[in-house]
Parts: sequence; structure tokens; C-alpha cells
Amino acid sequence: LIGDGHLPRPKRTIRFWWTTENNSEPRYFADHPAILKRLWVDINQDMVGADQSIDVMRTQNVFRVPASRFHFLNDVAEAVIEYMVAGNSANITQFRNGYGLYTRPHLAHNGSEHRYNAQTVWFEGDSDHDSFLNAGVPAIGFGNEPDRFIHSNLDDLWGIDRTQLGRNAASAALIAYTMASADVASFDLFGGEVMGRGEARLARNFGLGLQLMATSTDRLAAYYGAVDQVQYAAARERRALRSLGEIAGGVEPRVAALLAALDRRESDDLRELAAAYGRVSSPTGTPIPKRRFSPAEQELASMRLIVVGSPSDFYAPRRCTATTPLSHSFVLCDARFLLALPRRWRCRLLPCPASRASAQQLA
Repeated sequence: LIGDGHLPRPKRTIRFWWTTENNSEPRYFADHPAILKRLWVDINQDMVGADQSIDVMRTQNVFRVPASRFHFLNDVAEAVIEYMVAGNSANITQFRNGYGLYTRPHLAHNGSEHRYNAQTVWFEGDSDHDSFLNAGVPAIGFGNEPDRFIHSNLDDLWGIDRTQLGRNAASAALIAYTMASADVASFDLFGGEVMGRGEARLARNFGLGLQLMATSTDRLAAYYGAVDQVQYAAARERRALRSLGEIAGGVEPRVAALLAALDRRESDDLRELAAAYGRVSSPTGTPIPKRRFSPAEQELASMRLIVVGSPSDFYAPRRCTATTPLSHSFVLCDARFLLALPRRWRCRLLPCPASRASAQQLA
């Protein structure tokens, strides 16, 4: 479409990778670390062509960037998937108003006419987008579950539905093209999408907090659990808003304005939680008792996950090489790595004592 002039050329390059699962990317990143400075986001298409009617009715799941690394890529993906689902789902109201089976049908020759049963879900790894995330690149992934035929002799071409394959390909292409085309002129469009969806997500966490306070017998613990919900959600949404600054230079003041609006929303929610606690547990206006953390909780509260090494740092102690056999060779490398650890550390990760025969086979 771009080559034929139907779509404008995007601001950024869209690169297609065909790889061995969970192995090629980290090896490539270790051998060519400079490439990571040029990669912005990743869209992983793993399980994208299944006939959803086979066996248990399946769902096309799209895994978000994890909350600890939230990025506006999530909101772009959600908008695209919701659009494709709405255009390829049926209800009686649209049918009676002359829209037919689907309002925006995306059907393939020799494919099914099934609806598009898809959704965005919280992070799930164990596929190639994991390799990008581990290297610091925001990434999402497509997966089709439940699939009781995967990696078996029944996992074959007869289970492919050309319609679902086309919908997923079109969705991934639209996500990629939208990200690749992002620029200063489209900043407000992205900002509105991220802020609006972030408000909805924050409202869900706020609602969970209120429900916790309404149903728990330990009202003080429930109150602080509700505070955790709001503060966690606000921190997550700040990451998404800050990622908008990656679109182009000069947008920092607009990002700052969005962050200030989020700060106000967080403060309003925290005040409402305190008021809700007071109405039930402290109607006389007694101050809410301070929270007390155990030593373990204090240690955990001080921790923040960050990327501290490179893919080559990951490989070095595991004795993984480019010639290590198997497409999932990390299993073998990790086993060797764990067995090389002192016993006092290994037994925290593996059942001990390990059989000598198993250890010899893995080593």
C-alpha cells in the first residue's frame, strides 16, 4: 500500500523479522548491541491464524506491555483491536438498521465468517516479545488461547482460518503503521487516547479500592490496600504519558500538562478514599492511623525493577553460544547456569536434593 502510493510513507521504518522462537533475537542483540538504540517498539505475531471454532472456543489475546514498563503502544493496540472487534461482531440493533452481519467486515476468500473474538489482556510472556522487553524495547504479543493442539502432531495447516489470519495481520499492520507515523502533528491525538484510556483504567483501580473497603473487616488494612490501588495505577499511567515524549522533540510541555492533570486526578481519588474511610471508621474526624510496614515490606517497597545489563551480559554466565542446539536453547542454558550456582542458592530455585543422574544429564 505504501509502495503503490495508497498510504503515505511513515516517519519510521517498519522492519519484519522471521526468527527462531526465544533464541534469535537475544543472540542478535548480544552480537549487535547498537541495534537496540534504533528499535522503538515490537509487535510479535505468534499464534495468529487459528480457526477459533476448533475444540474449545478460542480467544485472540493481545498481550500488553507490562505495567512496570507501561507505554502508549498499549493504547494504540487497544484502539485497533477494539475497532476490528466492533467491525466484525454482530448484534441485532446494527442488523435491524441495515448494516448486515458486520459493520466493517474483514473476511478472506475460503475463510470463515466467524466473528473476531479478540481482546487486549495484561502482560503474558513466553514468546518473542519477551526478548525485546528484556532488552528494554516496549513490546506486545498476539496469542490464541486455549490451544490444546499446540506443539503436537495436530498442530497443522488444517487448523488455519484465513479470515482470522487476515484480521490479525491487518491489526498488527495498523498498529505498526500508526506507531511508525506518529509525529508532532498527531501528538494531541495520541495524548487524548492515552489520557482517556488511562482515566478509565485508573477508575477501575479506584473502584476496586472502594469495593475492598466496603467488604473487608480490617478497615484500616483495606484503606491502605485501596491507596495502593490508586498509587499503583497512577504510577502505571505516568509511564504511558511519559512515553509520549518519545514521539518527537519539543513535546515535553504538552507531556508535562498531561502529567499534571493525572497528578490532580490521583490526589482527588486519594482524598475520596480518606473520606470514605472516615465516614465509616472515623466519623468524629480522628486522623487515620499511620501505616506500619514489616521489615520485609519495607525492603520490597524500596525495590524498583530496571534494566541493568545487556543481552551479552545474560549470555556470558550461561555458556550459551550461537551453536547451542534447540530453538528453545535457553532451557538448556538456564539449567546449566542453575546447576553451576552454589547449592545454598540453587535450592531456593529448584527442589533439592536434585538427583545425581538428572544433574549429570543437564550438565
